[in-house]
Amino acid sequence: MPAASMARFARRAGQRLRTPAARPFRGTLRRTVMTTRQSDEEVLVGDPLKAKPEQRSPLVFVSAYTNIDILAHQPAGDNALFGFYVYKMNTTTGGLTLTSVDKGMENPAFSRYHPTKNILYTATESIHENGIVAAYDVDPESGVLTERAQQDAGGASTCYLTIDRDEENMLFVNYWDSTLGTFPLNDGTPVDNVKLIETKFDAADAVTKRHPAPKAGEQRKHSLNDPETAAERQTSAHAHSIVLDPQDGTVAFVPDLGQDCVHQYLFDAKTGHLEHRGKIPSDETKDGPHGPRYIEFHRELNVAYLINEMSCTVAVFKFDPSVRSHAKPLKKTHTNTRVDPLATPSDNAPAD
Repeated sequence: MPAASMARFARRAGQRLRTPAARPFRGTLRRTVMTTRQSDEEVLVGDPLKAKPEQRSPLVFVSAYTNIDILAHQPAGDNALFGFYVYKMNTTTGGLTLTSVDKGMENPAFSRYHPTKNILYTATESIHENGIVAAYDVDPESGVLTERAQQDAGGASTCYLTIDRDEENMLFVNYWDSTLGTFPLNDGTPVDNVKLIETKFDAADAVTKRHPAPKAGEQRKHSLNDPETAAERQTSAHAHSIVLDPQDGTVAFVPDLGQDCVHQYLFDAKTGHLEHRGKIPSDETKDGPHGPRYIEFHRELNVAYLINEMSCTVAVFKFDPSVRSHAKPLKKTHTNTRVDPLATPSDNAPAD
């Protein structure tokens, strides 16, 4: 990811404020624009002229790596001084104004904004210890973050968060040891009742041992995309995200970078339980490795898009919302059907 440069000065409360982030920093931003709710109407960034004046400044949260020595990969650049940089966006000009910074957690790698509350959740990334999911109250004007609660994710390199349709559960995945799970949300606050499972590996459903953690200063080969690295990354399962189906949110799709597949789990919102219901190949049109990373559903069509990081392709799937049953396993040939793979050969590794 190219290094980003931060503005040296910002306006806040009528004063000129020097920011400590003039040097390049390394950040991981998953959901780029997350708007705070200042009224019952949602801010539409794409149509700013229809929004009220006070609604035209959504907050933008940029999370950054503060300790690159404990990551599974080796980014270029230096450690960031702060974990979060919060901006206000002018949706007419696209300009960003820095409003606050927060040291926060170490290596906040993925963030998710609550659908109806001013709460920001972030997951930390480390190969040496379990990830933490932290919840922050957000000041809708200044973007200042105040920690509300923390929850241990039960696995290393926590890399994705999803809130269910009823806003009562948080679903998450841990990349390094390929575990995934859920915990309840009580009025937006994490509750210490984690239900954790391991991603099944190979036909025998045997889970392999977690990769040994690289020593300090050692090259993180997961940042490379050469054949040797690709082979090493696929010696075990690596769940990379978890996304609920758009129909009723009862099926969780989990791309597995280590196995070139997308797992399907039946999700029970009342209990938070995830039950494995089969898997589908990430690409049947050509040999791998593909390394599926993220899956996203179209807002209007029954179509899903899957990013294959290692093969640098985007696979397009047809989603059939009528083929879901609580009584029998989901069949991969019915739930998702290949439509048209879009190949983009490259030495790069797409992320979001």
